[in-house]
Amino acid sequence: MRPTTARNKHLDKNVSQKHILVVDDDAIIAELVKLSLDQAGFQTYIVRSGRAALGCIYNTPFSGMVLDIGLPDMDGFSVLIEMAKNNYYTKIPTLILSGNYASKNVKRAIQLGAKDYIAKPFNDKQLISRVARLVHMPNGAKIDDDSTYI
Repeated sequence: MRPTTARNKHLDKNVSQKHILVVDDDAIIAELVKLSLDQAGFQTYIVRSGRAALGCIYNTPFSGMVLDIGLPDMDGFSVLIEMAKNNYYTKIPTLILSGNYASKNVKRAIQLGAKDYIAKPFNDKQLISRVARLVHMPNGAKIDDDSTYI
């Protein structure tokens, strides 16, 4: 049994079976996101491209997805469009994690079905809190998060 830390004590009992797909072509960012979410008790998986993400979500029941916009084969917007075409946007809530926080990108992502948007660099507590909220976990609000919500 994994020890509970101060950072994840509110989430551990609620995140078992919460599978999160992380889609980012930057290996360092992807590993940082995975580490943060794993420490909070999520089961996290990484893919490095939009096409790989689509393949995963069509075959695996993920609880949520953290998606970068700037991917090499198809951007995050295209992934959201493909998800919407196949009604997957309602089944897999998506949080955009991007270095481009321009208001037009935030607006477009939300219009295409994303549920939330966080700018890089990200704060661990903010990421965990937002992912917890994304997958509708009631204790998500117990983690300090001084950020604004969309």
